[in-house]
Amino acid sequence: MRGVNADEIDTLIDYCIEQEFTLRLIEIMPMGDTGQIHGREFQDLQLLRQDLEKRYHFIPDVMPGGGPARYLCLVGTSFRIGFITPISQHFCASCNRVRLSVDGTLYLWLGQEHALALR
Repeated sequence: MRGVNADEIDTLIDYCIEQEFTLRLIEIMPMGDTGQIHGREFQDLQLLRQDLEKRYHFIPDVMPGGGPARYLCLVGTSFRIGFITPISQHFCASCNRVRLSVDGTLYLWLGQEHALALR
């Protein structure tokens, strides 16, 4: 988040390269009171991606399993970075995710109340 931890991205990238982790970033989701977007905190990941592409040699990539993230791979490494952009690059129409709660309820989208009880 801008003003909170945006200055830590290079450290996160270095750590993930070293540990062979995939880094996945998500914009603040506008859901409920905790998802209220305040201009100071919202980090447009499209702008961050453009900045990173100026400093690192990334190529487009994909991850098995699909999902809403758009991935880049750092050339010469196995490092991938994914960007989940519900605000700056709306993806809901193409989302293929479902969520199953611990009580057996199936949710098609986090922000809606419609559900199917499978128990």
